[in-house]
Amino acid sequence: MILVRATGRTITELLEENIWKKIGTEHDAYWITDDNGVEVALGGLHATLRDYARFGMGALSAAV
Repeated sequence: MILVRATGRTITELLEENIWKKIGTEHDAYWITDDNGVEVALGGLHATLRDYARFGMGALSAAV
C-alpha cells in the first residue's frame, strides 16, 4: 500500500496517533485485514457508534 510505503507506518498506527487519540474515543477500533495482513482501507474500520460520531464531528469541525 502506498501510504505504508510512504510513511513506514500502518494505517492503524497513523489513525491512532493522528486522529483516534485526539478526538477522545472511548474504545479501541480495529481494521479488517486481507490475506496478507494489510488493513482494508475502503471500509474495513470497525468502531463503536459513539466513536464514529466523534470521528464525524471532528471531520465536520475541520471542514468548517
